[in-house]
Amino acid sequence: MSPKYIEQKNLKFAPKPDITILLDISPQTAKERFQGRDQGKNDFGERLEPVRDIFIQIVANHPEMKMIDGEKSIAAVGSKILSTVLPVLRNIKSTIKAGKLLQVIFENQVWF
Repeated sequence: MSPKYIEQKNLKFAPKPDITILLDISPQTAKERFQGRDQGKNDFGERLEPVRDIFIQIVANHPEMKMIDGEKSIAAVGSKILSTVLPVLRNIKSTIKAGKLLQVIFENQVWF
């Protein structure tokens, strides 16, 4: 499946987002996390590298898409997400309340 095909399919049913966050982790980390869920055997691990490569290509061609290193700690990833999303939210008038809420969460280091 090509990145262009995925983009075209998405545009048919979903509006272009203001921002998209992609949490990037290695295929090995993904396998370890998936195995930790105790969901039985599957072939998911075999498809991780090609799927990751496709998403990396898509992100490279879309400035509204941001890749964040998902290998870091939960606090570091959460902080990076907030610092990436907050400026976008501040520019969208209809989400001012959401932006203020995220700012409070960010400033107080509240992680769910």
